Amino acid sequence: MFFCVSTSCLSVLSVFLMVLEKVPSCDQERQSALDEDRQNPREAIFIPDCGPGGLYKPVQCHQSTGYCWCVLVDTGRPIPGTSTR
Repeated sequence: MFFCVSTSCLSVLSVFLMVLEKVPSCDQERQSALDEDRQNPREAIFIPDCGPGGLYKPVQCHQSTGYCWCVLVDTGRPIPGTSTR
């Protein structure tokens, strides 16, 4: 249990909570997409391509649409202006 009475303690607690709320890894997102694809095989589900350590590969492609784009490897967020077909 945490009890904070100073602003410095609140800052430390904030950082600690941010670490606990980490972004899901590529592996987690990939598994979730594969599960969804099995349940809804007719849907065009994007399945991320993962590298070592749960990071995203820098180039992602949507197999059913043919589009590819660059992403930030730690978050998987698309880099604007990089989408191509």
